[in-house]
Amino acid sequence: MSEIDVRYALSPSEIVYLNAERFAKTSRLGYRALAAEGKVNTTDLGRTVVAAAILALEAAGAVMLELEETRRFLLKVRHVRVAPVADGPSFPAPSLEEALRGMALDLASSANTVFVKDILDAWIGEDTEQSFTDLLDVVPGFLADRGLAIRREEKRLKVFTVTDYELPASTRELAADRAPLDAVLALLADCERDRPDLAKQLKREVGQPFASGSGGDGGDFD
Repeated sequence: MSEIDVRYALSPSEIVYLNAERFAKTSRLGYRALAAEGKVNTTDLGRTVVAAAILALEAAGAVMLELEETRRFLLKVRHVRVAPVADGPSFPAPSLEEALRGMALDLASSANTVFVKDILDAWIGEDTEQSFTDLLDVVPGFLADRGLAIRREEKRLKVFTVTDYELPASTRELAADRAPLDAVLALLADCERDRPDLAKQLKREVGQPFASGSGGDGGDFD
């Protein structure tokens, strides 16, 4: 399993986000990540950001993942089961990794079985329509809360507050560091190669809670 350094300033999901063009296909009508030159397929990037967070939690020993298969009438049903480790290591907070880990711990305290979709439903709100754009827009806020991005708020029409973010040169350098970037690329590629059934189901469950109109179906993690 790929080695992930939980002490690194950027979490794996943030490394994916800040290197969007390495992890998602370009798309003229897609999503522009913070400081990115071009736009990429929103669903590609959203799925990969979440998948990287979940697989990084497993690689760090914060959760255990298992592909669970049951039969419902004549249908074979698969889910990715998540078993959080109570005293597992922590990623920088706030971050997507820590948000998902915290939600998994909360759910596990009252349920025998927790699946990836359960965690995402609980985090974003099961009855709330969200898109991958909404998810991706959370990442710059996490970075700003940790001092890795600059947040600027502007009042428009005396009613609306618009928030913009700027990525300082120091954070750009962190995002471009080859070692952590290669570790995340290997994390996703290893899952596709060594556990293709889990990778396929993880991709499916990551996409289920989000509105279908967020950029079209995406490809593999890598």
